[in-house]
Amino acid sequence: RRLPPALREMDLSGRLLRDFALPAHFLELGDPSRGPRNNRCFEGLAVSPDGRHAWVAMEGPLLQDGPLPRPGQAGGPCRLTRFDLATGQADHQIAYQPDPVPLAPWPGGGLGGENGISEILMLDAHQLLVLERAYVPGRGVSLCLYRMDTREASPTLTEDTLRAGAYRAVPKRLVA
Repeated sequence: RRLPPALREMDLSGRLLRDFALPAHFLELGDPSRGPRNNRCFEGLAVSPDGRHAWVAMEGPLLQDGPLPRPGQAGGPCRLTRFDLATGQADHQIAYQPDPVPLAPWPGGGLGGENGISEILMLDAHQLLVLERAYVPGRGVSLCLYRMDTREASPTLTEDTLRAGAYRAVPKRLVA
């Protein structure tokens, strides 16, 4: 079931205070070649140190942005979207390119594994840590931690489809 992602604010008792407005490309579910993939939606969430913004990271690429990573193939970019916490509106977005799946699956282990963003952490107003997590059948889990600066990527919020060469993904620096 392809359900749209959601970003919600709740109080400490669990009562819904508001739903944040999502960009249209996250809500396209009628066309099987567009929108978010099942179980590859918002995975990472980080609030800026000044409390003005929240960043959310897609675990995998939107269908129109490219395939999922495979062994030796990076796949499409994931979108990281910044929301203004005062207005509840998305105000910035960048593209992040996850690594290819790091290993081939164990013989008979299936299609080859998966890789995507598991978590993000704001270091300051512009720098993030990104945790990529890969799972390979018969081989296990692989983790990589990257540091990135959101100012080094081109904005993608108004881009319906991320086509190679039409945007600049954020450069990432390996931490661990």
